[in-house]
Parts: sequence; structure tokens; C-alpha cells
Amino acid sequence: MVKFQYNNNQYTIEWKYVEEYKYYHTYCSLLCNNELVTFSQAIMNPCDKFVKETGRKVSLTRLLKNLPDDLSNKEFRTAVWDAYFSRKPTHKQLVILTFLEIVKKFDKDTNNNVYPQLESWMKNFM
Repeated sequence: MVKFQYNNNQYTIEWKYVEEYKYYHTYCSLLCNNELVTFSQAIMNPCDKFVKETGRKVSLTRLLKNLPDDLSNKEFRTAVWDAYFSRKPTHKQLVILTFLEIVKKFDKDTNNNVYPQLESWMKNFM
């Protein structure tokens, strides 16, 4: 699920995965203030390996080609893709967060106060 704001409206993109006899369907729906705007689906070839990330991208691409006229502009599509790609932390952010958790545990075990200073310094790199 991805949530984002556009023109003072709250949009939500949701995915649902269904297996139907060797075929995986990825359903993608776009909601505006909890009301359905449009939807799409991607059907996996039975010879391919099912990958949720691929199904999400294919179904989202199809959804963006099927938008109503008032949302069929570059700004909206850019807002959708920005929200989609920012839903998970990047590898760099994960490394920093993991490092901060290690330092936090070290501080707790040794009663040092390095973590608060290091945390504020490291947040600048995220």
C-alpha cells in the first residue's frame, strides 16, 4: 500500500495477489479519499517465476495508462512513481539504520552516550 497527497486529496494505491491455476494475478487499485478511481491487473506467464515487485510495477504502469482525464498528466504520474519508490528505505538508509541500532545496543551495554550525538549526525546522510 502506498499513500500520497495530490491536489489536496489523499490517494492510496493497493495491490492484491491471487493465484489461479498456475497464473498469478496482481491487481492494482487507485483510491481517492477511499473511493475507487481506477484499477488494473498484471497476469504472470506460467513459465515465469512470480515476483511481487515485478507484478506491482507492471500493474501500476497499466493503471497509469488507464487514468481519468483529470489525472492524466505528468505531475500526477510523477507523484505516483515518487510515492511508489519512496515506500521502502534505500540500501544506504538501511545500512545507516542498522549501524545506529548497533551503536544504540553498544551504548546500552556500556553506558556510553555516543548514540544521541551519532544519531543526529547520521540523519544528515539519509
